Amino acid sequence: MKTLIKILLICLIAISPLLLSWTGSEATIEIVNPSGELDNSELNIPVKLDVKQFNNIQGIAYAVYYLLDDILADSVISSDDYATMKEVARIDKINIERAFTATWLKTDNLEQEKYYFVVGVGVDLNGETSCDTTLLEGETYAGGGASGIQNVAIARFKTGGLR
Repeated sequence: MKTLIKILLICLIAISPLLLSWTGSEATIEIVNPSGELDNSELNIPVKLDVKQFNNIQGIAYAVYYLLDDILADSVISSDDYATMKEVARIDKINIERAFTATWLKTDNLEQEKYYFVVGVGVDLNGETSCDTTLLEGETYAGGGASGIQNVAIARFKTGGLR
């Protein structure tokens, strides 16, 4: 009997971290404007960055939005494009499934008649990310490649004139 109790106690101790740990991540980032689904819009500067960010399982710790130049205008993130990546917005603890404005992209970040990518990355309360930005090289605006980014979390657009 003592042996059985010891075995059960060991089993309970072994699985307790699994029972008490966070559930998996389902952080969802959607870039609404410029459209992450339609892509290739031509927008005048300044460009309003509207997003949705939510996680139905455990919430969002924060989300980060990056801007990258599409230098060759080929719709693929190359190493040169990746080198231009800069953070344009960081939104803490907003877990909402309706669009809101994250920031305005202005002339300090954009030039007329150029192509750009906007990439959104959600981080859940356990620190898990919705995609791996170190693997963005080779991604297209459709997503789904090595980085794990969803189509709606990456948008490509062209700038037109000034408003």
